[in-house]
Amino acid sequence: YTATSMGARLLKQWIEKPLLSADAINRRLWAVSELTDSIMIRDELYEELRGIYDMARIHSRVAMGSVTPKELLSMRSSFEKLPALKTCLSQTKSAYLKQLYEALDTLSDLLDYLSRAISDDEGIGIPTQYNVEVDGDETVGICKVKNNVIKKRKNTAVVAPLCSFDRWYK
Repeated sequence: YTATSMGARLLKQWIEKPLLSADAINRRLWAVSELTDSIMIRDELYEELRGIYDMARIHSRVAMGSVTPKELLSMRSSFEKLPALKTCLSQTKSAYLKQLYEALDTLSDLLDYLSRAISDDEGIGIPTQYNVEVDGDETVGICKVKNNVIKKRKNTAVVAPLCSFDRWYK
């Protein structure tokens, strides 16, 4: 039982390829034990994770160069949850959860970019397709596709590495 589809995939991976190192197994067991014993932290983490969309799937749509406004809004909404998730992890004591806390990037630069690149009302109604222009590993702009004509958005001068936000979920 997981809060996100990414968590379900990770759990499946852990079952299919179990840890072999006794130290790694004990680190994970300590983390599970801590979350089992600390109901408040566990429930808080669950609530924050529950609001995070399937970022791996959305990332693949961004990397392919085509993403819908609804998906961009979902990405933005997920990024908004990351600071609270990091705060929850800061309360933990196990080495495994502390390592997750230290490694968690809140992606504030990308949240800022998405907040300026797309408005809430663009995710409502008829889906508009967006092409994400990529130069190397950096996104140089999001273009709206309308009647097969690509139109630059006014605020695409912002450069943000949307295609490399996999630094968060890998």
